[in-house]
Amino acid sequence: MKTGIFQTALLVICGVVITVAVLMFSGVLPGLNLGGAKAVPAVIVWGSLPEVPMRQMMENLNKDYPESFRATYVFKNAETIEAEFVDALARGAGPDAVLITEDFAVKQANKLYPIPDTLLSIRDFRDTYAEVGEVYLSPQGGILALPLYIDPLVMYYNRDFYGNAGIATIPLTWSGIIKNHNAFTKLGERGVILQSGLAFGTANNVANINAILSLLFLQAGNRLAVWNSTTAKYSADLLGSNSSDRLSPGAAALDFYTAFANPITITYSWNESMPLDKSYFSAGKLAHYLGFASELAELRNRNPNLNLDVVLVPQRDNVAKKKTFARLTAVALVKNSRNLNAAYQLASALASAKYDAELAQLASASPARRDLLDLPVTDPFQTVFNKSALASVTWLNPGRAETKAVFAEIIRTKNLGRMASALILLEATEKMNIIYSRF
Repeated sequence: MKTGIFQTALLVICGVVITVAVLMFSGVLPGLNLGGAKAVPAVIVWGSLPEVPMRQMMENLNKDYPESFRATYVFKNAETIEAEFVDALARGAGPDAVLITEDFAVKQANKLYPIPDTLLSIRDFRDTYAEVGEVYLSPQGGILALPLYIDPLVMYYNRDFYGNAGIATIPLTWSGIIKNHNAFTKLGERGVILQSGLAFGTANNVANINAILSLLFLQAGNRLAVWNSTTAKYSADLLGSNSSDRLSPGAAALDFYTAFANPITITYSWNESMPLDKSYFSAGKLAHYLGFASELAELRNRNPNLNLDVVLVPQRDNVAKKKTFARLTAVALVKNSRNLNAAYQLASALASAKYDAELAQLASASPARRDLLDLPVTDPFQTVFNKSALASVTWLNPGRAETKAVFAEIIRTKNLGRMASALILLEATEKMNIIYSRF
């Protein structure tokens, strides 16, 4: 009898010892770990920022967060990253996190993991990031991505034009731009443009046509993209109202833009035979160029002797809220990631003040964080870029290439003069909705 009790006790003790040993080996319990230190989750992030500095940033992140993740950066070309992303996921591969832009967010939303408000509340999101970042707030709940940096559209101008014309003040409004038109635009025989004040009105030779037309639509009050809760999809609204009236916000914006390419208007200053606006500006023959903050280095390299400066893009008269268009890059979590928690830790680290500042500098843009935008800067160009970032708006377009094709057709049709602006925009809205319906 005693022997049986002893054997039973021995078996129980052995069972406990074995269980504890298994738990210790697996790392569940502290103590001896025969397998070494607990493995740190590996996290792969894709992006289009330069590879060398980004890999160095990953090394720094791994040192700062040694127990949270082991991050690796994979460079992807901006033109092919989305296609490669879709292909990788189809093969059961792909990254754990990805740096995205607005159009990526529309087309690939079902492949991204929205951050729940239990991890980051909408209140904290709004308090942390500039208003333009709210484009990544999912209408179905959660946060599609954490904003990293803002690349606002600004107005570069040639200071020599103003000095030669004796104009001391740079206009802050579109009406001010028109007022100075004759001082900057010079026409030769048969209306040949010898020098231009503003390169508006065409599609083929305006580098940032998507951004400029988006800017004018948004300044006019259009939302451009509207969420339909019934279909759970976005739809387009290029008119800016339900009316077909030609004076709708969208029609007014289109009329304003194309007037600069109409030879019978007082604002005529551009046509399809002109070179690319960026090249004309670099050659010192264009007074104003609407470009992104990230283009500054390129403009300087094109012509080191160009006497350029920068201001916020012109506004409509008597507006209560300033607006400029911007491209917004953010970091999103991939739904199929096996290390979502670690991916979120990495995304949060990238969006922290320390690394957000580095990312913005690397991208030649402005940080998305309010606390960083509030800091004083000594560089006069960055001062304007940061102020523009705070005034930035954007929209979830269904693809930059697709939108550019639709916008180009809008402008060409308008310049032919065969259809009213409102009807052109109604047709274009239908084409945009076909694109939206694919996602």
